[in-house]
Amino acid sequence: MYHIMYAGNLGAFDGILSSVISVVKFNPEPIKIWLLTMDLAEENPKYTALREEQVEIINRILQKRNPQSSCQVVDLTQRYREDGNLTIPDRFTPYAMLRLYVNEIPDLPNKVLYLDTDTLILGSLADLFAIDLTDYEYAACRDYMGRWFMGWNYCNSGVLLMNMPQIRATQLMEKARRMCIEKKLFLADQTALNKCATKKLIIHPRYNRQRRINRDTLIRHYCGSWRFFPYIYVKVVKQWQTDIVFKDKHHVYNNPAVTEILQEYLAVKQELNQKAK
Repeated sequence: MYHIMYAGNLGAFDGILSSVISVVKFNPEPIKIWLLTMDLAEENPKYTALREEQVEIINRILQKRNPQSSCQVVDLTQRYREDGNLTIPDRFTPYAMLRLYVNEIPDLPNKVLYLDTDTLILGSLADLFAIDLTDYEYAACRDYMGRWFMGWNYCNSGVLLMNMPQIRATQLMEKARRMCIEKKLFLADQTALNKCATKKLIIHPRYNRQRRINRDTLIRHYCGSWRFFPYIYVKVVKQWQTDIVFKDKHHVYNNPAVTEILQEYLAVKQELNQKAK
């Protein structure tokens, strides 16, 4: 069984939905989805936890592909409030920090794949899950831009293959959370994971392509990317922004597998909209 983890709130559902659709499209094996969420609506009305009906939709998509698959929600509201003053990365929400609490979640298996909600899977995950993590806390790919400014082995935390026994043994997440409390960091959670890791395994960029889809791409990560022409700016287009994706003929988005995934995603969204009327 593949164990895959996402973190997000009510507003992250479109990303989670499209990403899960991509997972089951290419992976018939039993899949357990772990959804980390919390409710901070008192601080910001947008910070509302995932709803029960959204979780049911994810469950239905999983079990249609394989009846042994399932989805489990982990509410970390109380635990997050106990720390209270973690540094939130610019342009991100507090939900980006939830991956730093995985060591406290019971019943997790030894190997878990964490995915940001702006990722699409384009093939079988068998090779990725087969990677030997003995003595490593996690496996990740270099950050496309960060490697030039933050150090060559600075990794992107949007795709993390985690070795839970090793993470608990080295107290990686406790160290990372402490660093986020005590210091103001650029891309706080990601930078803390890079700085606090005792031993991380850097894997082929095909497992986290952050700018374009190559022939060998397994995971396309639609994170923001720098552009330098005609001026310097960060281009951010997420996979669920289908109006933009389908109109953009640039090779970053124009891909048959992505098109099929997003067509399935739109069909589910249309069904949900009709039921809501």
